[in-house]
Amino acid sequence: MIERISKYRINSILGYGAMGTVYKATDEAINRTVAIKTIHPHLLLGESGEELLSRFKIEAMAAARCQHHNIVSIYDFGEHENAPYIVMEFVDGQSLESLLKTHSVLTLEQISTVFFSICDGLSYAHQQGIIHRDVKPSNIIVSDNNSVKITDFGIAKIENSDATQLGLSLGTPSYMAPEQSAGKAIDCRVDIFALGIIAFELLSLCDDIPHLLRQYALTISLDAAKTKKIDSNKKFTREIAAFLDKCLNPDIEHRFKNMTDVSNAFKAAIALLVNKNDISLGAQHHTLPLQKSASLTNSNKEKESRSDIDSEFDFDFHPDFLNVVKEKNTPQEATQLTEIKAIISKEI
Repeated sequence: MIERISKYRINSILGYGAMGTVYKATDEAINRTVAIKTIHPHLLLGESGEELLSRFKIEAMAAARCQHHNIVSIYDFGEHENAPYIVMEFVDGQSLESLLKTHSVLTLEQISTVFFSICDGLSYAHQQGIIHRDVKPSNIIVSDNNSVKITDFGIAKIENSDATQLGLSLGTPSYMAPEQSAGKAIDCRVDIFALGIIAFELLSLCDDIPHLLRQYALTISLDAAKTKKIDSNKKFTREIAAFLDKCLNPDIEHRFKNMTDVSNAFKAAIALLVNKNDISLGAQHHTLPLQKSASLTNSNKEKESRSDIDSEFDFDFHPDFLNVVKEKNTPQEATQLTEIKAIISKEI
C-alpha cells in the first residue's frame, strides 16, 4: 500500500475496484480524516482514458457545488504521480445497500428518515443544476452518527457544461429511467425515478405495512418488474401504491416534476397511513444505526415528545398526488381519504 498521496498520509484502504481505490487518509496540516478516491493509472492510458478523466473531474465539480449536509463534501482535487485524486469527507458508516441486505425489517420512521434525507440532498443538487444520474443504495451512506449522505457524482450531468455530454446512457440499469436507458434527453426526473425504486426497496421491508387493515397491489409494467427486479405482487396500501406509481411512471411527463413534489406526496401518503391505521411512529422495535428522527415533517426542528408526532404533521398536499389517489379509489374510499386529509390538515 502506498504511504502518501500529495500532502495526505494514507492510513488504510476503504475500497478497491476495477476503476480505482478509495483510501482513508489524514490531512496532517489540519489533522482531519478524509477519504481519497483515485483511478487506476493504467486505465487512463487506454482508449477510454480521456472520458474516465473527464467523468472524474465531473464528479469533483458536481459534488463541490453541493455543500449540503446530505451530500458528501469535496475538499480537494489534484494529481499525484500523473494520477488524479479526489479528497472528500470521510463518513464513518455503511452504504444503504449494505443495510438493506442486513436488515429484514425497518420501521416506517426509519424508512422516512432515510427517504427524506435523500430527498433533501437531491433537491439541493437539482437547485444547483446537478442531476446525479446514478442514485442507488450503494451511493447512499448511512453514518454511525445517524446522518444520511449521497455520494458518487461520477456520471452527474451539470447544466451548461460540455463535459456532461459524455456517456448519456451511463448509469445502473436496475435504477435507470426509460429515457436515460434510451440515451434521450433527461432532467431531474431520472433521479426521481431512481428514488422511487429505493422507496420501493425500503417500503418492502416496512414492518408496519403488513399489518394494515387493507392492502393493494402495486401495479407496474412487466418490463419494469423484470428490469428493476421488483416483486409486482408485493402489497402496499393504496396511498403508497399511488406514490410509487407516480415516481416510476415510464412517461416522464406523468412523473413528479421535482423533489418538493416527491417529498410532499410521500408525507401525504405516510400521514394517511398513520391516521387510517393508528400506526405508532415512536415505537422502535428493530435496530438500525439511525436515531429517532423528527424528519417526517422534513424539518430539522427537534421534537420534545414523540407522542406529539401525529398532531404535528404539517403537510402541503400536492394536487397531483391527491388526483392519483382519487383515481384509484371508489367514490366511498375517495370520500374517506378526503376526510382523513381534512383531519390531518386540521380543517375540521
